Amino acid sequence: MTTNLRIADTDRQATETRLRAAHEEGRLDAEELTDRLGRTWSARSGADLAGLVVDLPRARPRINAYSLLDVLTKAWIVINVVNFVVWLMTVVISGHLQSPWFLWSLVVPGLGIVWLRRRRSAGER
Repeated sequence: MTTNLRIADTDRQATETRLRAAHEEGRLDAEELTDRLGRTWSARSGADLAGLVVDLPRARPRINAYSLLDVLTKAWIVINVVNFVVWLMTVVISGHLQSPWFLWSLVVPGLGIVWLRRRRSAGER
């Protein structure tokens, strides 16, 4: 927001949040934080606010651990369905019951996924 347009309190609050985060990370000391917060609430344009955070890194988007677990679960399901189908085809083609090797990719990672999902659901309560 580097424009000369007038800003709203929501813009000032967003800048304050960013400044407080920079202080918690150790990028700003208490005196500098106080000074910049004062200038944040007296700012009138987007250019005024931009000058207060120009020397700070942009906030990185946080990875949503819940969606990451969902992707992991879906990938685990697909991989295991493919493994089972390959195993089943080898049994049918050879005519002999093969060792169920697909269980290694089913059980071991599956236990980890179940444990992570339980931790997630316990954290939501």
